[in-house]
Amino acid sequence: MKRILALFAVLVVGVVVFAQTDQGTTPNGETPIFAVNRLLARSVNFGNALEAPGEGAWGITLNENYFELVKKAGFTAIRLPANYNAHSDQKAPYKVAREFMLRIDWAIQNAKKRGLAIVIDLHNYEDFCTKPKQNVDRWLGIWRQIANRYANQPEGVIFEPFNEPHDKLEPLWNDYFTKVLAVIRETNPTRAVVMDGNGWSNGERMSELQIPNDPNLILTFHNYTPFQFTHQGAEWWADGAKYLGTKWNGTPADQAVVVDYIEKAEKIALAANLPLYMGEFGAYRKADIASRIRWTTFTRQTAERKGISWGYWEFASGFGIYDPLMKEWRKDLLNAVIGQ
Repeated sequence: MKRILALFAVLVVGVVVFAQTDQGTTPNGETPIFAVNRLLARSVNFGNALEAPGEGAWGITLNENYFELVKKAGFTAIRLPANYNAHSDQKAPYKVAREFMLRIDWAIQNAKKRGLAIVIDLHNYEDFCTKPKQNVDRWLGIWRQIANRYANQPEGVIFEPFNEPHDKLEPLWNDYFTKVLAVIRETNPTRAVVMDGNGWSNGERMSELQIPNDPNLILTFHNYTPFQFTHQGAEWWADGAKYLGTKWNGTPADQAVVVDYIEKAEKIALAANLPLYMGEFGAYRKADIASRIRWTTFTRQTAERKGISWGYWEFASGFGIYDPLMKEWRKDLLNAVIGQ
């Protein structure tokens, strides 16, 4: 897509984020889903909050001021990872706890109040990856409730049925995505739906996707390339400590690795004539800050140059751009993310 359109969308997003678009094509030949994707142009993940087993368990509890901070900083959208699995019954109809859904309602209202789009992302359902056949009906039941509840929300509320498919779910993912899309389309015939790929939303494996014939899909990938740099010292990765001290200097060779990875995802989206969303990218706090700034800046700029919307991982935890204890932005990193 043309960069001038992407820039224009960023400037006016606060006005158009919750306007409805007609189906068909625009004068430049785009389908409306490209305009919806531009609402996600500059997203931030509210990570380690609602996708924890209980909000606050991982150190982050959302508050209304976070939405205000994000808006004032220049972001256009929030991706809201949430662990519906931890708050849903095990037996049909797999009712999601009222208190949890009210918390999602609260987040949507706070986003809408500030003209921010919001991605409703089902996150951290590990049993679905390890035992997919035993959990698929429950997953579909959860999504039937989400879709019914938010069917009348404007187009700035976007659905992402599953974050980072992996493990035993992978060979079934294309079939299961078709099933969940059908559930969503029962009540949300034109809702924008984000489709992740196998291998933890690996851009290099998007070629495995069997993309449904649906004009309202946004393809997504996650970018932590090179992983040894972005995840050095990560406590949840067995090899993380081995790579402590890894730098990203932004040499032509360094840049080529990042560009090649992004272009593999871009190729699939272009062939499908669907927009692309880099739904997660970030470097963990154990990397030196100068390298983090260089990598973050280059990765963001590369996505923007290609008209790819993005979502930084994440707001206020181990990758965070905001310090919740000091109640202030980590300004150098924020500038790298937002481009100021």
